[in-house]
Amino acid sequence: MNKLIHYPDILLRILEHVDLDTLLSLYETCVAIHKLIITYQATLTITVAQNTFPEEILRILERINDDGKQQYKDGYICNGDRDGAGSTRGYSICWLRDLIPRFLAVVVVDRYRHMNDGACGSNYWRQGIAAADPLGDPLRARVTNGFRILARLNCIAREMNIQERKSVMSTESQLILPKRTRTQRLRSIIRARGKWDAVQEITARREKAIEQKQLTYIDTSVTPKQAADYQLMSLYLECAFYPLTLESWPQGEFSRKKRTGPGGSCASGWLTWFMLREGISLLWQQWWMKRTDPDAPSLKARIQRIFLLRDKEQVECERQSGMSVSQSLYRLSTDDSECWRQWLFQLCDVAYPVQRPERRFSLAAETEEEEVLELESLTVNKIMDHVAFHVDKKPYMATGQRYYIDYTRLCSAVQRSLLR
Repeated sequence: MNKLIHYPDILLRILEHVDLDTLLSLYETCVAIHKLIITYQATLTITVAQNTFPEEILRILERINDDGKQQYKDGYICNGDRDGAGSTRGYSICWLRDLIPRFLAVVVVDRYRHMNDGACGSNYWRQGIAAADPLGDPLRARVTNGFRILARLNCIAREMNIQERKSVMSTESQLILPKRTRTQRLRSIIRARGKWDAVQEITARREKAIEQKQLTYIDTSVTPKQAADYQLMSLYLECAFYPLTLESWPQGEFSRKKRTGPGGSCASGWLTWFMLREGISLLWQQWWMKRTDPDAPSLKARIQRIFLLRDKEQVECERQSGMSVSQSLYRLSTDDSECWRQWLFQLCDVAYPVQRPERRFSLAAETEEEEVLELESLTVNKIMDHVAFHVDKKPYMATGQRYYIDYTRLCSAVQRSLLR
């Protein structure tokens, strides 16, 4: 790699054939590649987007726009960009990053149409819109804002964990531990229980610090409209986690009785905390990210494995932290809840509050089934059918990735050719 960066023309040829995740990983690799990507981001990003998404999906993602008042960078909501990554309006690194929450919004709004197919019961509203229908663009834009809020909260937690890890490493590097005798080693075994309690206390303090940081961000940077967008996103996202029911989960963590709490999907369960920690990358890996391992477990199996590694005290601490953040967003969104309901009814073209919006979506679904769809709509529906939406489904390689190049092997081959 050190020799390859001296040949930018060859490196650019390689970057033109990678996907979104590979380019974003290389963007953080070294200063030389970072500057090269920034220099040619206007042409690289659109090529990488075409490598990641089919043409029909990419046209839908480009239709989804925010209000233009803020820029979103890696889940961050900020007033500017300090590393030259550009804005979300043009073809830039920020625009490429923002395609992930946009795509997630397209998936959840489209898949929500099938809530009456038996997986989620028959008494729920059909508020989904087909991905190819331009009517759903305003709805997808608001759901996209909700995913951006989720990504920002995840970035806050990740930053706090990195800072704590650095402080612990710097402290340990300054310690010179003397050799212990056998008696001292036996005493340390006896004190193991007390040390375990101390570890739990440290974990609780860390969760409290992350919670306070997230609450500060909500109080200072999130508007009532954005909080309402987060609640709207949670409404649609809940359908993906319905396979996690009382019968399939230990201790009833994801029972439907615990889904009714304020603040979004599973607000009174441990899953709320887990989603705030993992962010949108968890959904991206399940629904579209390139898979090289055909035996990769489903998202449900991964969540269960992580949950079973925790004791009751840690689960309760994490649950309380997730509930606090979720309820804070819920209280903030109540200021805009009535406006949000009126907006949803206006989108459905029904009278508020006489009629119900699910009737408009149901009629759209019935009309879509009866009429002869265009070729683009058929293609988009076929792509959406391949998305492993529910968490109990095993993810597989996305159909929209036209190219797959092993970047490490390709770089090694280029280096060998240059050395000759």
